[in-house]
Amino acid sequence: MLKKRLAVGFVIIWIAVLVGMVGIKEGHISFGKEKGNEPTAATTTSNNDSEMEMIHETEAIVEGKKIEDIQEGSDLAEKQELPTRETFIGNIDPFQESNICVYDGGEDNYKNIYNSVLQDITNWTSSGPAYIEYYLGDGQYTEMDAVVYVTSYALRENLGEDDSRYQTSYVSIYSDDKLIYTKRGGFNPKMRPEEVHLDITGCNFLRIEMNGAPMLYGAAVELGDVIIR
Repeated sequence: MLKKRLAVGFVIIWIAVLVGMVGIKEGHISFGKEKGNEPTAATTTSNNDSEMEMIHETEAIVEGKKIEDIQEGSDLAEKQELPTRETFIGNIDPFQESNICVYDGGEDNYKNIYNSVLQDITNWTSSGPAYIEYYLGDGQYTEMDAVVYVTSYALRENLGEDDSRYQTSYVSIYSDDKLIYTKRGGFNPKMRPEEVHLDITGCNFLRIEMNGAPMLYGAAVELGDVIIR
């Protein structure tokens, strides 16, 4: 009961202070009665209007703060939401490359079509290793998908299963110098396209090495639709 009375008393004091502030602001508070200073109906109405105006202003400030907090919280959430990234590797400029070209379009020995392919061009343009390396930023990507396949060109050339252009072909993929995938040999005209799914979390430099055993106008083995996300 004592706590309740103290609480009620505090509210009454607070209201009195608030009314006093309004009265001082409007010049309607005087100490001691003086002739001609008695409050009139107009003065009382003015005081009430001022009090209501102050209350509305206070509510508006509080409401505005709430709205501001909500907006700031929303902006923060948007900043924390990472953008979704997915792209063909060919859309990124190579950091360095040697004897590997990116082509638009390719076809495997089962007539599947690919939008973007990596092809080793060593034997019909120059000599030396075939590789391509991409800088992916500070670990912005976490996954890589690709397809290793025998080309329809090689199939049309009727290469035998023991043809050296199959047996010397390989594909190797490195994440910051760490080998994360390799397929060496074992290619043949009947080999089905092999889907590759790799974890490249934290990868800064992605390097792809190939010996696609190219012939005059095509390769026996290619890497298709390399997508990172």
